[in-house]
Amino acid sequence: MARRARERLLESARDLFAADGIRAVSVEQLLERSGVGRASFYRHFATKDELVVAVLSCYNERWHAMLRTALDEGAGVLAVFDMLAVRLSEPDYRGCLALTALMEFRERGHPVRRAAMRHQKATAAGLAELLDPGLPDAERSRIGRQLLQLVDAAMITALDDRSGRPVAEARATAAALLDSTRVAHTGDSPRDSPAQEGASGHDDS
Repeated sequence: MARRARERLLESARDLFAADGIRAVSVEQLLERSGVGRASFYRHFATKDELVVAVLSCYNERWHAMLRTALDEGAGVLAVFDMLAVRLSEPDYRGCLALTALMEFRERGHPVRRAAMRHQKATAAGLAELLDPGLPDAERSRIGRQLLQLVDAAMITALDDRSGRPVAEARATAAALLDSTRVAHTGDSPRDSPAQEGASGHDDS
Protein backbone atom coordinates (compact mmCIF):
# COMPACT_ATOMS: atom_id res chain seq x y z
CA MET A 1 0.00 0.00 0.00
CA ALA A 2 2.87 2.36 0.90
CA ARG A 3 4.50 1.59 -2.42
CA ARG A 4 1.27 2.37 -4.22
CA ALA A 5 1.04 5.76 -2.48
CA ARG A 6 4.59 6.60 -3.59
CA GLU A 7 3.77 5.59 -7.17
CA ARG A 8 0.64 7.76 -7.15
CA LEU A 9 2.65 10.72 -5.93
CA LEU A 10 5.29 10.22 -8.62
CA GLU A 11 2.70 9.84 -11.39
CA SER A 12 0.67 12.84 -10.22
CA ALA A 13 3.78 14.99 -9.87
CA ARG A 14 4.99 14.04 -13.33
CA ASP A 15 1.66 15.00 -14.91
CA LEU A 16 1.27 18.25 -12.97
CA PHE A 17 4.87 19.34 -13.54
CA ALA A 18 4.51 18.69 -17.27
CA ALA A 19 1.28 20.68 -17.47
CA ASP A 20 2.00 23.60 -15.14
CA GLY A 21 5.73 23.67 -14.44
CA ILE A 22 7.49 22.55 -11.29
CA ARG A 23 7.59 25.59 -9.02
CA ALA A 24 3.96 26.46 -9.76
CA VAL A 25 2.64 23.16 -8.39
CA SER A 26 1.96 23.15 -4.66
CA VAL A 27 2.06 20.25 -2.23
CA GLU A 28 -1.69 20.72 -1.79
CA GLN A 29 -2.24 20.17 -5.52
CA LEU A 30 -0.08 17.05 -5.41
CA LEU A 31 -2.09 15.68 -2.49
CA GLU A 32 -5.40 16.43 -4.18
CA ARG A 33 -4.34 14.91 -7.52
CA SER A 34 -2.79 11.77 -6.01
CA GLY A 35 -5.31 11.16 -3.26
CA VAL A 36 -2.44 10.66 -0.83
CA GLY A 37 -2.65 12.14 2.67
CA ARG A 38 -0.21 14.74 3.94
CA ALA A 39 1.30 12.40 6.54
CA SER A 40 1.83 9.74 3.87
CA PHE A 41 3.46 12.29 1.57
CA TYR A 42 6.02 13.23 4.20
CA ARG A 43 6.71 9.58 5.00
CA HIS A 44 7.92 9.16 1.42
CA PHE A 45 9.42 12.59 0.72
CA ALA A 46 10.84 15.01 3.28
CA THR A 47 10.23 17.97 0.95
CA LYS A 48 8.67 18.78 -2.40
CA ASP A 49 12.19 19.15 -3.80
CA GLU A 50 12.91 15.56 -2.83
CA LEU A 51 9.83 14.48 -4.76
CA VAL A 52 10.98 16.48 -7.80
CA VAL A 53 14.37 14.75 -7.69
CA ALA A 54 12.64 11.36 -7.55
CA VAL A 55 10.46 12.28 -10.56
CA LEU A 56 13.56 13.33 -12.49
CA SER A 57 15.21 10.04 -11.60
CA CYS A 58 12.25 8.13 -13.06
CA TYR A 59 12.36 10.35 -16.14
CA ASN A 60 16.05 9.57 -16.53
CA GLU A 61 15.37 5.83 -16.26
CA ARG A 62 12.78 5.98 -19.04
CA TRP A 63 15.16 7.88 -21.30
CA HIS A 64 17.95 5.40 -20.74
CA ALA A 65 15.66 2.47 -21.36
CA MET A 66 15.13 3.99 -24.82
CA LEU A 67 18.88 4.38 -25.34
CA ARG A 68 19.50 0.80 -24.21
CA THR A 69 16.88 -0.41 -26.66
CA ALA A 70 18.68 1.35 -29.51
CA LEU A 71 21.99 -0.13 -28.37
CA ASP A 72 20.65 -3.67 -27.89
CA GLU A 73 18.90 -3.65 -31.26
CA GLY A 74 22.00 -2.35 -33.02
CA ALA A 75 19.86 0.40 -34.45
CA GLY A 76 22.42 3.18 -34.19
CA VAL A 77 22.15 6.66 -32.77
CA LEU A 78 19.84 8.03 -35.49
CA ALA A 79 17.21 5.57 -34.28
CA VAL A 80 16.95 7.69 -31.14
CA PHE A 81 15.59 10.52 -33.27
CA ASP A 82 13.08 8.12 -34.84
CA MET A 83 11.90 7.04 -31.37
CA LEU A 84 11.77 10.67 -30.31
CA ALA A 85 9.62 11.54 -33.33
CA VAL A 86 6.95 9.16 -32.05
CA ARG A 87 6.93 10.72 -28.58
CA LEU A 88 6.93 14.30 -29.84
CA SER A 89 3.91 13.61 -32.05
CA GLU A 90 1.76 12.37 -29.17
CA PRO A 91 -1.05 14.70 -28.03
CA ASP A 92 0.08 14.65 -24.39
CA TYR A 93 3.65 15.73 -25.14
CA ARG A 94 4.47 18.67 -22.85
CA GLY A 95 8.22 19.03 -23.22
CA CYS A 96 11.31 17.73 -21.43
CA LEU A 97 11.08 17.64 -17.65
CA ALA A 98 14.86 17.97 -17.23
CA LEU A 99 14.95 21.11 -19.38
CA THR A 100 12.00 22.53 -17.45
CA ALA A 101 13.91 21.92 -14.22
CA LEU A 102 17.04 23.62 -15.58
CA MET A 103 15.05 26.67 -16.62
CA GLU A 104 13.17 26.96 -13.33
CA PHE A 105 16.01 26.16 -10.93
CA ARG A 106 18.95 28.44 -11.72
CA GLU A 107 20.84 28.01 -8.41
CA ARG A 108 23.80 25.78 -9.24
CA GLY A 109 23.82 23.91 -5.95
CA HIS A 110 20.08 23.24 -5.87
CA PRO A 111 19.29 19.49 -5.67
CA VAL A 112 16.71 19.74 -8.46
CA ARG A 113 19.19 21.45 -10.79
CA ARG A 114 21.84 18.85 -9.93
CA ALA A 115 19.38 16.05 -10.73
CA ALA A 116 18.52 17.66 -14.07
CA MET A 117 22.20 18.07 -14.92
CA ARG A 118 22.82 14.39 -14.08
CA HIS A 119 20.14 13.51 -16.60
CA GLN A 120 21.70 15.71 -19.27
CA LYS A 121 25.19 14.33 -18.72
CA ALA A 122 23.96 10.73 -18.63
CA THR A 123 21.97 11.25 -21.83
CA ALA A 124 24.98 12.70 -23.65
CA ALA A 125 27.03 9.72 -22.46
CA GLY A 126 24.33 7.31 -23.61
CA LEU A 127 24.26 8.90 -27.06
CA ALA A 128 28.06 8.69 -27.21
CA GLU A 129 27.85 4.99 -26.41
CA LEU A 130 25.88 4.46 -29.62
CA LEU A 131 28.69 5.93 -31.70
CA ASP A 132 31.47 4.13 -33.55
CA PRO A 133 33.71 2.57 -30.87
CA GLY A 134 36.69 3.21 -33.14
CA LEU A 135 36.45 6.94 -32.48
CA PRO A 136 38.63 8.41 -29.72
CA ASP A 137 36.78 8.64 -26.41
CA ALA A 138 37.09 12.43 -26.30
CA GLU A 139 35.54 12.74 -29.75
CA ARG A 140 32.70 10.37 -28.91
CA SER A 141 31.99 12.46 -25.81
CA ARG A 142 32.02 15.68 -27.82
CA ILE A 143 29.66 14.29 -30.46
CA GLY A 144 27.40 12.90 -27.74
CA ARG A 145 27.07 16.40 -26.30
CA GLN A 146 26.35 17.84 -29.75
CA LEU A 147 23.67 15.23 -30.38
CA LEU A 148 22.10 16.07 -27.02
CA GLN A 149 21.89 19.71 -28.10
CA LEU A 150 20.00 18.61 -31.21
CA VAL A 151 17.65 16.46 -29.13
CA ASP A 152 17.02 19.33 -26.70
CA ALA A 153 16.34 21.78 -29.53
CA ALA A 154 13.86 19.39 -31.15
CA MET A 155 12.04 18.81 -27.85
CA ILE A 156 11.70 22.53 -27.20
CA THR A 157 10.65 23.47 -30.74
CA ALA A 158 8.10 20.64 -30.87
CA LEU A 159 6.12 22.34 -28.12
CA ASP A 160 4.94 24.86 -30.73
CA ASP A 161 5.48 22.95 -33.96
CA ARG A 162 3.76 19.55 -33.92
CA SER A 163 4.36 18.92 -37.62
CA GLY A 164 7.26 16.53 -37.03
CA ARG A 165 9.63 18.97 -38.69
CA PRO A 166 11.72 19.78 -35.56
CA VAL A 167 12.83 16.21 -34.98
CA ALA A 168 13.20 15.51 -38.72
CA GLU A 169 15.51 18.51 -39.08
CA ALA A 170 17.43 17.53 -35.94
CA ARG A 171 17.87 14.02 -37.33
CA ALA A 172 19.12 15.37 -40.66
CA THR A 173 21.63 17.60 -38.87
CA ALA A 174 22.75 14.63 -36.76
CA ALA A 175 23.21 12.52 -39.91
CA ALA A 176 25.34 15.25 -41.48
CA LEU A 177 27.45 15.46 -38.33
CA LEU A 178 27.99 11.71 -38.30
CA ASP A 179 28.84 11.68 -41.98
CA SER A 180 31.39 14.48 -41.65
CA THR A 181 32.95 12.64 -38.72
CA ARG A 182 33.24 9.47 -40.78
CA VAL A 183 34.81 11.38 -43.65
CA ALA A 184 37.33 13.01 -41.31
CA HIS A 185 38.40 9.64 -39.97
CA THR A 186 38.31 7.51 -43.12
CA GLY A 187 39.04 9.97 -45.89
CA ASP A 188 36.01 8.72 -47.81
CA SER A 189 33.72 11.15 -49.56
CA PRO A 190 30.18 11.56 -48.22
CA ARG A 191 28.89 9.71 -51.29
CA ASP A 192 30.95 6.61 -50.61
CA SER A 193 28.58 5.30 -47.95
CA PRO A 194 25.39 6.33 -46.14
CA ALA A 195 25.60 8.49 -43.06
CA GLN A 196 26.68 5.86 -40.56
CA GLU A 197 23.33 4.39 -39.91
CA GLY A 198 24.25 0.82 -40.57
CA ALA A 199 23.40 -2.48 -39.16
CA SER A 200 25.66 -2.64 -36.12
CA GLY A 201 24.50 -0.14 -33.42
CA HIS A 202 27.76 1.65 -33.97
CA ASP A 203 27.49 2.50 -37.65
CA ASP A 204 25.50 5.53 -36.75
CA SER A 205 28.27 7.65 -35.99
